[in-house]
Amino acid sequence: MSRTTEDYKAALVNSLPSGPAFPKTAAPNRDAVFAAIAEELSEEDRLTDKLLQEANPETTNDLLDEWEYDYGLPECEHQQGLTRQERVALLNEKITRVGSLNPQAVKKLGETPV
Repeated sequence: MSRTTEDYKAALVNSLPSGPAFPKTAAPNRDAVFAAIAEELSEEDRLTDKLLQEANPETTNDLLDEWEYDYGLPECEHQQGLTRQERVALLNEKITRVGSLNPQAVKKLGETPV
């Protein structure tokens, strides 16, 4: 879960050393700089969460087409009009599919172009 800009701003203010040179009360110039830094940190946190979501084929949204391409989906014409959930289910089934150790299956796997 991403932290908000306010979470980061509060953390920056609370990390200041104690003493009169670093007041914990409002300081407009410092607070403006901390707000800009906190906004960037919050955006990076959000993007990190998004990256982790997209890196998992079970939770991907934006990269579903790329995941399907990498695994050779759709395999046939009738798979064209599927819902997102059905596409994700097919993708996960193909990723976790266990091949046969039958000699003919192994030969066919070796003949498959990459």
